[in-house]
Amino acid sequence: MTTSSAHNFEATTSAVLLGHTPAQQNNKYKAYASAVDKALKSFESTTEWADLIAALGKLGKVFSSNAKSFNDIPNALTVSKRLSQCLHPALPSGVHLKALDTYRQVFLMLSRTQNLAKYLFLYSAGLFPLMDHCQIKVKSELLSIFEQFILPLGPNLRPALAGFITALLLALEEGTEFYGRAFNLLDQLLEKVGSEAFYLCFWQSVSGNPSARLPALIFVNTKIEKHKKGKNDINSDDNLLASFCGGNQSNNNNLMLQALCIVAEDSSSSPLVQRHLLDFLCMAIPLNSKWTSKQQLVDLVGRTLFLVLRRDMSLNRRLYQWLLNRSNDMAFVSLPVNGVEDSTDLAFFKQYALPVIKSAIRDYLRADTVVEIAPPSMGTLRREPFLKKTQIQFPEVRVCRLLHYMLDRPELGQLVLEEILPNLLETFCLRDLNLLKEFGGECEAIDPSFENFAESFIIFRGNESFNNIDGDGDQQTRRTEEILKNFNSLLKALEPNFLWNFFEKLFTMIKTQNEVIEENELNSKYLPSFSLDSDCQSQKNQLCVLFPVMILYSLKNVQLDMNEDIRPIYLPKLLKHILVGIDLSSSSSSPLIIENNYVAIIVVCRHLLAEINQNNVSNVFESLHK
Repeated sequence: MTTSSAHNFEATTSAVLLGHTPAQQNNKYKAYASAVDKALKSFESTTEWADLIAALGKLGKVFSSNAKSFNDIPNALTVSKRLSQCLHPALPSGVHLKALDTYRQVFLMLSRTQNLAKYLFLYSAGLFPLMDHCQIKVKSELLSIFEQFILPLGPNLRPALAGFITALLLALEEGTEFYGRAFNLLDQLLEKVGSEAFYLCFWQSVSGNPSARLPALIFVNTKIEKHKKGKNDINSDDNLLASFCGGNQSNNNNLMLQALCIVAEDSSSSPLVQRHLLDFLCMAIPLNSKWTSKQQLVDLVGRTLFLVLRRDMSLNRRLYQWLLNRSNDMAFVSLPVNGVEDSTDLAFFKQYALPVIKSAIRDYLRADTVVEIAPPSMGTLRREPFLKKTQIQFPEVRVCRLLHYMLDRPELGQLVLEEILPNLLETFCLRDLNLLKEFGGECEAIDPSFENFAESFIIFRGNESFNNIDGDGDQQTRRTEEILKNFNSLLKALEPNFLWNFFEKLFTMIKTQNEVIEENELNSKYLPSFSLDSDCQSQKNQLCVLFPVMILYSLKNVQLDMNEDIRPIYLPKLLKHILVGIDLSSSSSSPLIIENNYVAIIVVCRHLLAEINQNNVSNVFESLHK
C-alpha cells in the first residue's frame, strides 16, 4: 500500500469512526479537511525532531484558524496517530511540549460539544502514557490539560478511566511539586465517577502496572489517615474499607485483594512498596476483620509472610504489627522484653493469625510453586558474577528459611513451627520416593501382606502429586541438597530435643483413641494442633501412616551428631515412649493403631536402635521392665 493510499484509507476510517461521510460535508468543511490532510502529509517527510516541531506547527495553525467554525477533527485517526508518535520517549521535551499544545487545540474544539468524551479513546492512547517518562515542564503542562479538559468529563470518562487513573498515579510522587495536584485530581475524579468505578480501575492499575503500585498505596494510606483523624462512629472503618473496593460487591472485593497479593509477591519491587502495603493492611484489613473471608486472608497472608525472607527490619516490624494487631490501631507493636511477648498480642496471634498462617503455608507447600528471583543490582553483579542467573527458590527451602527467621520472635516463631512441622515433614517424605519404597520393602520383609507403603502415603494425600517431582535430575539433586541444608540449619536454631519431643507428642496423639483434646493441651509446648481440623478422625488415620516415615526421614537426614545428647538421651527416650505406647495400645479394647502400622513402627524402632549408642540400649529395656 502506497503512502497516499494508506493516508486515504485512514481518512475513510476516520470518517466512519466519527459518524460522518464526505457526502455530509459542505464545501467549507471540505476545505478544512483538505488543509488538515496537507498538514498531516508534512509528517511523512520528517527526518529529525526539528521537522516534527515544524509539522506540528502547521497542523496546529490549521486547527486554530478553523476553531470558531468547526467542533470536530477531520481524519481524526491519523491526527491522533501523529500526535501520539510525537510523544515518543526518545524525543526531546520540546517536541513533547509542541505536541501537547496541539492536543490542547484539539481538545478546545472537541470540548464545546460532547465530541471530546466520544473520541477521547483516540487521543488518550498517546497522551496518558506520557506521564511515565516526561520531564518536569512537560508534566506540568500535561496535568494542566488533565485539569482543564479531562477531569470535567466526569462520568463520561468511564471508557478511558483506567488509563487516566494510571497517569495520575504516575504523577503522584511524594516530595515533588506535582504531588498535591495529582492527589487533588484523584480525589476529584473519585467524587465525579463514584467509588465503584474509580476503585475498579484503580486496583486494575495496581495489578497490571508495577510503576503505579507505590503511588497507589500512598494514595489509599493517606486517605485512611485522613479518615481516622476525623472518624466519629465505630462503623466508619468498615465503610471506608468497603469504599476501597467500590462498595460491598464481591467481585471488586476480590479484585482489590488480588492486587494486594500481586504487590506482596513481587520480588522485584522496592521494599518501600511493600512497606506501604503492610501499612495498608495494618490500617485497613486486620486479621479479625469480618469484611474478608478466611480463604481471602489465607491467600493474603501466604504472600506477605515471605516478606520476612527479605531480611528488612522495617518490613518485619510492619508484618508483626499486622499479625499481632488486636485493635486496628496505628501504634507499632513493641518488641518483646527478654523474649516474652505481650500477653494480649499473643492471645490475638493464637486466635486469629496462627490458624491462617497454618493454612497458608500448607497450601503453599502443596501448590509446589518454584519461585524465580530476579538477579541483584549491577553493583553486586560486578563483585559476584555467579549471581547473574535468576535464582530458583524451592518451596520447602523457602518455608524452612521462613520458620528459621521467624524464630527471631521466639514465642511466635515456635508456635508457627509447631503447627507447620507436620506438613513440612510430610512434604519432605513424599518427595523422597526412594525412602518410601525402601521402608515399604522392610515392612514387607516382616509381613508379606503389608500394604505398599508409598501407595498408601500418596492415597492419604488425596492423590495429589507434586509438579516437579519427576523434573530435571540435576535440579532435583540440588533441591534435595538445599532442603537438607536448610532443615538442619533450622533444627540447629532450636533446642536439641525439639524434634524428638515433637515425635513423642505426635505419637501420643496418634495412639489416643476417641479422646477430645483440651484447648490448653493444644497450646502446650511442642504439641501440634491437628485436631483443629474439621475431620479429626481422618487426620489421625493419616498420621498413623505418616508418623513412621517421618521418623525414618529424620534419622536418615538430620545431623544426629549436631548435639552430643541426641544419641544417648533423646533417641532412647523416643524409643521408650513408642514401645510403652505400643504396649498400652495393644492392651486397649479398641486400639487405634492398625496392624500395618504396628509393622511400620517395628521397623522404625529397629532404625532407632541402630542409631542409639549400645550402652544406652540396655537402659531402655531395663526401664521398660521396671
